Amino acid sequence: PAVSGKAVRAICEDTAGTIWIGTEKATYVRRVGLDFEILEDAPTNVRAICEDQSGTLWFGSHFGLFRRQGTKYEQFTHERLPARASPRASVPQTRVNAIVVDDDGGLWIGANRALLHMQDGQFTSRGRELDSQQIYDIVRTRNGGLYVAARFGLYRSVGEGPFKEVSSKESAFCVMEDREGSLWVGHGDNRGLHYYRNSHAKAVWTEARVRCVHEDSEGDVWFGSVSGLHRLRDGVVTDYGLDDGLPDPRVQTIVPGPGRTLWIGTAKGLVQWSGTAIVSDTIPTTLAGMNIGAALEDSAGVLWFSLVTSGGFTLKDGALSELQAFPGERTTTALRQALTEKQKVEECRIECSCGGQDDRTLV
Repeated sequence: PAVSGKAVRAICEDTAGTIWIGTEKATYVRRVGLDFEILEDAPTNVRAICEDQSGTLWFGSHFGLFRRQGTKYEQFTHERLPARASPRASVPQTRVNAIVVDDDGGLWIGANRALLHMQDGQFTSRGRELDSQQIYDIVRTRNGGLYVAARFGLYRSVGEGPFKEVSSKESAFCVMEDREGSLWVGHGDNRGLHYYRNSHAKAVWTEARVRCVHEDSEGDVWFGSVSGLHRLRDGVVTDYGLDDGLPDPRVQTIVPGPGRTLWIGTAKGLVQWSGTAIVSDTIPTTLAGMNIGAALEDSAGVLWFSLVTSGGFTLKDGALSELQAFPGERTTTALRQALTEKQKVEECRIECSCGGQDDRTLV
């Protein structure tokens, strides 16, 4: 098994079941088991990977937007997404943070200076683009609408309508659409968690910065903040902290496990919600104190998870496996971003909403 010793920024499972992983140093592909292959000539510092309706893969990186054709990579540029002059050049305009496919097979590109649209490999102007905005994430809703989380606000578009500002002057840190089509937004400042329905906002909890949000199988909304784990049920928020079994109050990821269970990643270790309580007896002691960045259990029951630094692990039936580094690269016992199987029901980029994205600043 092999994975880069640097932070993982993007993961995609294509329709053939192949896993594509983008890190700071390289891009990898996994075709069988835990065996990873480095892709020669692929873009580095990849932050977004997306498969379009034709099966073509698109990569967004610090260096711009790229399309994979066979084994070659073609770069696409725009006045708001110019080619980077050199590897040492500054990245404000060249970085792509998010890529999402729309109903027409086009692509929405979230860049560091604009929201752009592509159709059939060409940039288009629909009058719906957002200019002079640093885009963090793009969420496609079940009814074909789009939410865009930007540095200074949240924007919404329905059908072919223009993007309208839902909230302003605050960072939308994590975004989730629930089963009823409502949007839950955790803010990167101390505005906490807000609920949006038909552009109407309601403050749910405003005590601290929210880092991740998840809806469980019973419709309860769980969210992690810098002050603990929280569950919203029937309009009432229940808080869980150190006295309830959390190893650290900084909850950075919440992902579903089997049945009613949840995996909870904190700044000092991984724990599990059993359905009634927070437990750690199923967690290997090796993970104690590790800074979990993100995690998710795949369709085979394997938990892939990360630490905020770099490296990788899998957990299956209590057995822990480390993803080692390639020859010549630094071996590490940490991981940045969990491997995740897309939740096709929600069609929503959940990895963005989970953990370790404090680097969302203008550079």
